[in-house]
Amino acid sequence: VSQSRYYLYTWYNSVTLTDQWQQIPNLSLSITPKRANSKFRIDVRWFGEVSSAWDVTMGITRNGSIINMPIQEGSRHGCLSMPQQTYVQDDNDSTPEYAFFSTIDSPNTTSTITYDAVFRCYSGTRTIMNGRVFSGTSNGNYEQGSQEIIITEYAA
Repeated sequence: VSQSRYYLYTWYNSVTLTDQWQQIPNLSLSITPKRANSKFRIDVRWFGEVSSAWDVTMGITRNGSIINMPIQEGSRHGCLSMPQQTYVQDDNDSTPEYAFFSTIDSPNTTSTITYDAVFRCYSGTRTIMNGRVFSGTSNGNYEQGSQEIIITEYAA
């Protein structure tokens, strides 16, 4: 017995990132487990643009708590993913970043669970565009992309 839920976001928005985990707008989904011992695979596909992408990390929360992070070592910043740059230079106008990441979760409950894709900035603040590059013109040189969250339950 299994089930799957997904949400596809096809527009755009912007967020000011800080040093706190923040929900990636519109990449949130709830599911009610069929069995208490179910496992869940959460897949996230993100598209956007941010300056200094190397300072931004991404993860997944279950009911507001971050899950499946590495053990903290010193001042290193744990994450499941980071925005991947599509150009050799940090072009903060027209070159998008993207991220594909997933994790497996075993929440051991039959209560409804909400999974959120989240991000944060570890150096100051950053404006991040979700779903498009900074330049929002209709010119063909400026990309726009959809984003998606998928939850698949694997019930025994």
